[in-house]
Amino acid sequence: ELLGAAAHSWGLVIVMVIMITLFVTEKIPVDITAMAVLVFLLLGKYVTPEEAFSGFSSPVVIVMVSTLFVAGALRVTGVSDAVARWIRGYAGSNERVAIGIIMIISGCLSAFMNNVSAAALLMPAVAMLSHDSDIPPSRLFIPLAFAVSLGGMLTLIGSPPNILAADLMS
Repeated sequence: ELLGAAAHSWGLVIVMVIMITLFVTEKIPVDITAMAVLVFLLLGKYVTPEEAFSGFSSPVVIVMVSTLFVAGALRVTGVSDAVARWIRGYAGSNERVAIGIIMIISGCLSAFMNNVSAAALLMPAVAMLSHDSDIPPSRLFIPLAFAVSLGGMLTLIGSPPNILAADLMS
């Protein structure tokens, strides 16, 4: 019995090491790695089926997955390209103007929609703008993140903590 428990524990440690290695190296896409680990944990009886699939009912998971779908759709349909071209048209190669435009757009969007969704809408466009303008991505993504956070604080619907606080106050 004791040897069985030890083997069970070591199996879990080995899976975790392999998972972390695959996440860091990205030799296999992260989503496939995560699903493979979930299946292994389920088949190895480390988790019950209820525990394995309970995360999929979480609103956070649903928001994140839908955000990824929206961002992918914006990239495939060319909306991200259009936004990047529009910003580049106004900013040219001036990094400060590009940052200002990105911050204004992202701040306004996140005031009236979920922060994560607003960031996901603009991330593909900002990545393209960064690539086309030879501006390092961090110099555009950090201001995007700050503006999204600040914009979310402007209204009650901009961020989940605001919604929670409004609900508690009422």
